[in-house]
Amino acid sequence: MRIVVVGGSLSGLSAGIALARAGHEVRVLERATIQPGGAGLGIDLALLHDVTGADPATLAVVRGNRYSSSWYLVRQWLVDIALKTAGLQMRDGVEATSYTVDGDTVVLQTTQGAQDADLLVGADGYKSSVRAFVDPEHNDALYSGYMLWRGMCSEEQMPSTTRWPSGYVDVHFTQRYRLVAYAVPGPDGSLVPGHRQISWAWYDPDRRAFLEARNCIVGDRVIGTLSGDRFDEPLKAELIAEAERSWPSPWREAILATLRSGEPFATPIAEYVPNRLTSHRALIIGDAAHVASPMTGSGFRYALLDVLAIRGALASNADLGAALRTFEHERLNDDRQLVLAGHAWGQQYLQQG
Repeated sequence: MRIVVVGGSLSGLSAGIALARAGHEVRVLERATIQPGGAGLGIDLALLHDVTGADPATLAVVRGNRYSSSWYLVRQWLVDIALKTAGLQMRDGVEATSYTVDGDTVVLQTTQGAQDADLLVGADGYKSSVRAFVDPEHNDALYSGYMLWRGMCSEEQMPSTTRWPSGYVDVHFTQRYRLVAYAVPGPDGSLVPGHRQISWAWYDPDRRAFLEARNCIVGDRVIGTLSGDRFDEPLKAELIAEAERSWPSPWREAILATLRSGEPFATPIAEYVPNRLTSHRALIIGDAAHVASPMTGSGFRYALLDVLAIRGALASNADLGAALRTFEHERLNDDRQLVLAGHAWGQQYLQQG
């Protein structure tokens, strides 16, 4: 089967690898040129092995109460596997702009001309264009009511007297804020304390006016993030003062180092509860299918479960329509419950904060 995957981040690459290994002809289209950066995330090594067939021991992870790595290291690991996977092509700088069905074919209009496939897989994130094709009446991820200040700091940027953290994810609370922070491997994959990175996420309620003024949200629609180059000096000073009051070492030092010389960013938290996952020879996975609060810590894991489900559904059903129904039956309720669990946590947080 000819399959086009729209989106070349973690979900899209995972899907491309899994489906190509199953014997399908797969193209993965990514509109952007991916740069180093991002944040940390939890990793399910067993699931990664099931999806990719690769030895998960080759991925650098910090081990504690979970396995943690950085988004960029995981993506590079997946890219390396994809380059060695027969039947898989990756194309960066190609944006899909529209989709139509012509008989037994899905036709994609892209910035590099028309392409066709037997099956379209949307792995294009929380603003998914494929989602709008699958469910045009219900396709916007909406603002949850709170946001994150986020960043990644090299331990080498922190004072040498800092107590280096263990591999455990640490969660701290104040009356207004929440902080989730943990160590991840260094940019080169180093696991040596002092040469790793610290990923931190600082939850902040009641910033609607701030986000609206910077065009990060319009109404209830989440438009995008606020990059560090748009953090003016008064904002940095406010966050530095609050970090010094609110957070313990070593997370305080990591946040201060990021704010002073790193690349922090701010992101409104979006949520999307799917009503359907398939339509017209197309399906959606990962953040295209279910946008949940990062407090669930399960977004990437559920994306991998989506990938395994569609691979299995295609293998067990000769008819594509039956395969799509099998996939949706297996994944829709679980994906909905993930988002709803994150939403319940968010509402409780907003009431308390």
